[in-house]
Amino acid sequence: MPPLISFVIPAYNAENYIHNCLNSIFSQPTENFEVIIIDDGSTDATVRKVGSFTNRHNNIRLVSQKNSGQGVARNVGISHANGKYIWFVDSDDKIEENVLPRLESLIIKNSPDVVLLNFLFDYGDTRSVAKITPSHLLGRCIDPNDDESYFAAVSCWNTPPWRLLSRREHIVSNNIEFSKGVFYEDHVFAIKLMLCSTKVFIDSPVSYHYYQRADSTTKNNDKKSFDFLQVRKECLSLFDAYKVYDKFQNVVCSYILPLDFYYAHVAQEYQHDFLEKLSLDLLDKDKEFYLKVKGKASVFHLNAVEQCNTRKLNSVVSKWRKLLQILSHDGYRLLIRKISNQVHQSKDAFVRKTLSQLKRVLRSSETGNIATSSHQLYSLPKLGSNSFVEGLYIDVRVNPENRHYVTIGDDSSVAGYFVFERGLGEITIGHRTSIGSGTKIICAQEDGIQIGSNVLISWDCTIIDTNAHSLDSQIRLNDAYDWKTGLESGAMGHNKDWHDVHSKKIIIEDSAWIGFGATILKGVRIGKGAVIGAQSVVCCDVPPHTIYGGNPAKFIKNTPCGDNSDS
Repeated sequence: MPPLISFVIPAYNAENYIHNCLNSIFSQPTENFEVIIIDDGSTDATVRKVGSFTNRHNNIRLVSQKNSGQGVARNVGISHANGKYIWFVDSDDKIEENVLPRLESLIIKNSPDVVLLNFLFDYGDTRSVAKITPSHLLGRCIDPNDDESYFAAVSCWNTPPWRLLSRREHIVSNNIEFSKGVFYEDHVFAIKLMLCSTKVFIDSPVSYHYYQRADSTTKNNDKKSFDFLQVRKECLSLFDAYKVYDKFQNVVCSYILPLDFYYAHVAQEYQHDFLEKLSLDLLDKDKEFYLKVKGKASVFHLNAVEQCNTRKLNSVVSKWRKLLQILSHDGYRLLIRKISNQVHQSKDAFVRKTLSQLKRVLRSSETGNIATSSHQLYSLPKLGSNSFVEGLYIDVRVNPENRHYVTIGDDSSVAGYFVFERGLGEITIGHRTSIGSGTKIICAQEDGIQIGSNVLISWDCTIIDTNAHSLDSQIRLNDAYDWKTGLESGAMGHNKDWHDVHSKKIIIEDSAWIGFGATILKGVRIGKGAVIGAQSVVCCDVPPHTIYGGNPAKFIKNTPCGDNSDS
């Protein structure tokens, strides 16, 4: 039976790194994989280092070729792969510990064309989790061709091959290959892969360590940047062949005039020559398309390129970069600090008051008695008339939106800690309902949590609509680590895996009474007028007008009106 995953690893003079790379794979708590090493004409001890693994494992193969570049090496790896999915791994990187059982489960459950993997930058002594993928896509299966923002997020500039766990038959049947004999060979592969895909799963946890070393080819802005001119033409040809110029306008324009690439990868001594070659490659139809999409301001950019005016172009790009920095998270925080300084320095009471109000709006940290987590978007509840909130804390994680997450009816009093683990769903609370302090309501699914009218929920109760973790110990091996990486990157819950976590809507009907310290678990429906005893744990539906108690909660008796009331 063929393995689930084929690891394809191109290696050229990787004697100092290949052992760590292979060890990270063979240390996984599963053997449902094969490893294919493509030695790209190494002149050091790479082959000998690989030999130490081939002597011990029967699921690793070494294929040797003359030095032809990573694109050719990966294409050769595809032709030798037998696995259902292919994962391209660089010889100087490694995969995360214990990650394969979780990815195997994800693949079997979703059968995607591609899994887009998350990663971290590994500096050896320090690590930094990447936050490239938009948070609203995490944990979802998407069709990348449905929306330009989807396509841009999963291809082009954002997806080196080691982020792509791709179905082998999908690659082979669509004749998807890497560019040959050039650097930046992965652009063509990622673009065609996504143009042909309809089901891409966006994975949240960290699966890959992208090792940052000073001598890496990606760190050197030398003449290899000229290879991108050839890659650029191949990418534009793909967009043209698949007729997506109008559909993916901004993506296409990023290749017609690759200003970000120019700024980041073209060394100063080569900038004039790069622009000269780029201007010769510019087709009239592409220039017209660029002007149509980008507007009149883009004439300046085009003129700078066609005139090979590096000073003019660098000035434009520099100003654009500064604007992006101001609009970034760090720039946003800098703006808040500047406002804070002005508040302290101003002698005018009205100015101080106005700036203080602006600061509170920007920070969205506290308004009256309603608070929210300082690291995410603030969301006020939608309050009915004469309702009262005190110490209500709303914590929206991962994918906050500018909407009401909590809706409260008339004449209700609400306290507690409301958590939206994934930025999904809504908590609705009816009229004349009371929720005591210390109560936690945790919502993690789109259908939300519904609490009726005239409901009494005592203090320190817990209402949670999810298992929080997979019941399979192999799948949840990295859950604690993934939670830590989110905390370290200032994005709580961003890297949590939800693919095998069960969640279901909770409904508490009118006039129910939940005693102090009680816990209501996922999918439970508390019937009209029912009573839940203190410290009880409710894991199944409770009929109307009954009293349940204990752990797990069981039927005790009917309420006084239970025998005569409609359910």
